[in-house]
Amino acid sequence: MSPNFLSRSIVQLPRIYLRAAPMLALDVKETVISLAKLTALSRQEEQNLVEWLKESARWGFRRSKNQLLTAVQTVISKTPGRKTQFRNYRPGYKWYRGFMRWHAEQLSLRTPQALGAQRAAVAPEDVKQWFKTAETDIIKIGTDVLKQPHRIFNCDESGFIMGVGITKVIAPKIDKRLYQASM
Repeated sequence: MSPNFLSRSIVQLPRIYLRAAPMLALDVKETVISLAKLTALSRQEEQNLVEWLKESARWGFRRSKNQLLTAVQTVISKTPGRKTQFRNYRPGYKWYRGFMRWHAEQLSLRTPQALGAQRAAVAPEDVKQWFKTAETDIIKIGTDVLKQPHRIFNCDESGFIMGVGITKVIAPKIDKRLYQASM
């Protein structure tokens, strides 16, 4: 295999850079090694982070940008002898932006819809129980209520401000609806 192929497979450099290297008097091998040193995480570690973000979202615990950066900081700081250009082993905005671009086909940053903690904890059995209770209450009042629609009111929380302080979360692109429990 040629050194150009090996260097492209290690760092995934575009061919144009490798073609320009001889004209610019760059040593391809040294360039690839220096670029490889700039990456903070290995491909496997990045893939593990992507899987962690997707699995967390699947279980309803979507992660914010700050939580992702803290996770990376933990991974880097717990590896002995690892050197990085990050201050206190915590990546900055440029790393985060590159990570999101690199995994743009799988992840996106979105704002979830606020969902009250009580509504987030509702199970199907709770809904069935509510309808049974409503049915018994209507029977107590009298079924003539159902024949008089002007006596039935629909009330919801549309006029109330809810979800103040909702932060954007990183979610898999396949998720159509995002909810975040608010207090």
